[in-house]
Amino acid sequence: MLAKKLFIFVLLLASLYTYATVNVNAENGISPDVVQPNAIATNVVAANAVDPKNIDEYRHQQAQSKLNLSSWPVTRIKQLEQLREQLKANIAQLPRHCPIISDNRLGYHSSLTLNIDHSAPVDHQINFTLERAYPIQSIALVPAFNPLRPYGGSYAFPKRFKVEGESTDTNKWIEIVNWLDKDFPNPGSYPVFFNSIDQSFKRIRISAPSLIDGKKQPHFALGEVFIWAHDEKNGLIENVARANTTQIDTSSSYNQTAKWHPHFLTDLDTGLGFPIQEQEVDRQDLLIVPSQQDLASRIEFIIRLNRPRDISRIDFWPAKPRGNIMLPDFGFPENIRVEVADNADFKQAKLINPDSKGDKFGTLFTVSLKAQTLQFIRITMDQLQQLNGQRILGLGEIAVYDAKGEFVSNSEIVANGIASPYLQQLDRLLDGYSWGRRIVAERDWIMGLAQRRPLDEQLKLVNNELTLAHEYWEWLVSRFIIVSIVISLLILVGAFVLLQRSHRQHLLVKQGNRINRDLHDEVGSSLGSITLLADELASAKVSPEIADDLNDLSLMAREANASLREVVWNGDDKSILLSSLLSSLTNRAERILRGVAITVIQPEQVPNIKVSLAVKRHLTLFFKEVIHNCARHANASHLTISINIDATTLALEVKDDGCGFEPHHVTSGWGLNNLVARAEEMQAKVAIQSVPHQGTCIRLQIALSQLSQEPEHGYQTSNE
Repeated sequence: MLAKKLFIFVLLLASLYTYATVNVNAENGISPDVVQPNAIATNVVAANAVDPKNIDEYRHQQAQSKLNLSSWPVTRIKQLEQLREQLKANIAQLPRHCPIISDNRLGYHSSLTLNIDHSAPVDHQINFTLERAYPIQSIALVPAFNPLRPYGGSYAFPKRFKVEGESTDTNKWIEIVNWLDKDFPNPGSYPVFFNSIDQSFKRIRISAPSLIDGKKQPHFALGEVFIWAHDEKNGLIENVARANTTQIDTSSSYNQTAKWHPHFLTDLDTGLGFPIQEQEVDRQDLLIVPSQQDLASRIEFIIRLNRPRDISRIDFWPAKPRGNIMLPDFGFPENIRVEVADNADFKQAKLINPDSKGDKFGTLFTVSLKAQTLQFIRITMDQLQQLNGQRILGLGEIAVYDAKGEFVSNSEIVANGIASPYLQQLDRLLDGYSWGRRIVAERDWIMGLAQRRPLDEQLKLVNNELTLAHEYWEWLVSRFIIVSIVISLLILVGAFVLLQRSHRQHLLVKQGNRINRDLHDEVGSSLGSITLLADELASAKVSPEIADDLNDLSLMAREANASLREVVWNGDDKSILLSSLLSSLTNRAERILRGVAITVIQPEQVPNIKVSLAVKRHLTLFFKEVIHNCARHANASHLTISINIDATTLALEVKDDGCGFEPHHVTSGWGLNNLVARAEEMQAKVAIQSVPHQGTCIRLQIALSQLSQEPEHGYQTSNE
C-alpha cells in the first residue's frame, strides 16, 4: 500500500513539474531545448481550392480552412500525422510538380527603367486583344523562372496587380482580379489560376503598379499566360491567348533574343514540366530496343478515332528509359510528320506543322489544329536514334485532345515498320499514361498545379511541425524521466531512512520488552514477597494499628504488581481491543482484592472495537480507583462486575456488599470527585449510589463511538 501511494505521488509530482515548466516557459517566452510547437499549421487547404481573385476571397478561404489542433503532444502528433496523410492523398490526385527550367524562351519582362512621375505614376500593362468577345472562364499566370536559380522559385512575379476586361457593351474596364491593396502570396514555381470569371470580353489587361506604398516596383516578369474561353459557336473551350488572331501589346518591355519577348507568353513553354498526375501506377511506355530484328528506317502509325471528332492538339511524349538511364529523350525520333484526314485512304490528307518540336527537355512535340473535324491521323517518324548500331524507338504516348481540351480515348492504332513481336506494345501509345502516370489535360494541369501549391506548402509545414512535435514530446519524456529518477532517488533515500528508523524502533521495542520482562520478574517477585510478608505480619499478634498499616502495605504491593503487569502487557500499543481491555480490568480486580468473592457478568460477544490509548488510560485509572476504594474502605465480601453492551453504549457497573457510605458526607480521600472528572474527560456518564451498611454501586456509561476518540486534554489525579 505504501509503495502504491509513493508511485501515485511520483506521477503527480512529475506531471505537476512538467505542467509548471511548460506553462512558465510559455508565459515567460522561454523555449526549452527545442522549440515548443505552439504555433503550427492551423489551416487545412481544400484540394479543389484555386487562387482568390481579391483580398475578400482570400480571407474567406482562410476562414473556411481553420483547423484546431490539440496542445497535448501525443494528440497533436496523431492529428498532424492524419493531416499529413490527408494532404498526401489529395496531392496524389493532382498533377506532378517537377519544374524543368530552360535557358531560353523565359517569357515576358517589363522594361528595367521607367521615367516615373511620382504625381502620375505609369503602370506596367500587358494587353490581349482577342478576335472577338469570348465568355472567359478562367485565367492563369505562370511565373517566369531564373535559369541561374532553377529551384529558387519565381522571378519578378508582380507583388500587386490587377486583371481587367473591357466590356463590349459599355467599353468600360471591368475588374476581374484585384490585388492592389495587399501583396499577392508568392506563388513560387507554381502557376496562379483564377477561375469562375464567367464574363464576356474582347480585351483583357494585366496591370502592375510601378509604385507600391510609395516605393518603386521597378519591373515584373511572367512566363506564360493562359486565357480559357467558351466558344458559343461550337461549344468548345480553348486557350484564346494562344490563338493566331490574338494580339499582344505591352506598355513597356525588355526584349532579349530567345529569352525575353511578349510572344513567349503564349508559346506553351511554361517550365512546369510534363502534365502528368502525381500518383504513379503500373503502366509502361513503348520502348523498342531490338537485339536481333532491326526497325525500319521509317515508322508509320495510323490512328483511327472511334468517331469523327473536333481535334485541337496532338502531343508526342518521350518514353521513360529503363533502369537508371537518365536520358530524357531516349529513343525519341528526330523527325515527326503528322497528317489528318476524314477517310482512311488519306487522299485528301492535310499536313499539320508542329508548334513545338520538343527540342528542349520539358517540352513536347506538339501540333495544333483549328478545331478541325477528323477521324484518321497518320504519323510518320524517321531519323531514329541508334544504340550499338541498331535503330531504337521510345514513345510514352500519342495524346490526342478534342476542342474542349479533353483526352480522346477508345481509339485504334496500327503500325508499319515495326516487327511483329513489338506490335503488342502499341496500345501503350493510347492508354493515357506516360512515365507510369496519367496524362492530364492542359487546363486541368495548370489548375491542378495551382491547387497543389497550398497543399505542398502546408505539407512542408506539417512535416516541420511534426518534427517539432516529436522533439517536444521527447523533451517532455526526458524531463519526466529526469524528474522520475530524482524522485525515485528521494524515495529510495526516504525508504532507507524509514527502514533504519523502523529497525531502530524494532530494537527499542525489543529492548523495552526485555526490560519489561526483567522488571516484571525482578520487581514483580519482590512485590509478591512484600505482599506475602505483609499478610503474614498482619495475621500475627500485632496491634490493630499495625495490622491496618500492614494491610495497606499489602494492598499497595498488589496494586503495584497489577500496574506492573499492565505496563508489560500494554507495551507500546497505541490502541487495544475492547474485549482485551475488559478482560484486563476484571483480572486486575481479581489480583488486588483479597477475601472478596468476585462475580463477572459480561456478554458472550464483545464488539471488535479499538479503544484509543487515552480512553484506555482513563478507563483503567477509573476502574483502579473503584477497586482501590472497595479494597481499602468497603470491607466487602462480594463484588459484582456487570458489563452490558448494546448497539451504541458500553455500561460498566461495579457493585459491592460492603459498609457503604453516606453520599452527602464523603471525604476527599475517597477519590469520588476524580471518578466524576475522569468520566467527563471521556464524555461518559457516571452514577454513584451508596447506602450505609448495604454497599456501593458505581455505574459508568460511555458511547461506543467515543472509545476510539482522543480527548482534547488529559486529566491527572493523585492516583496516576
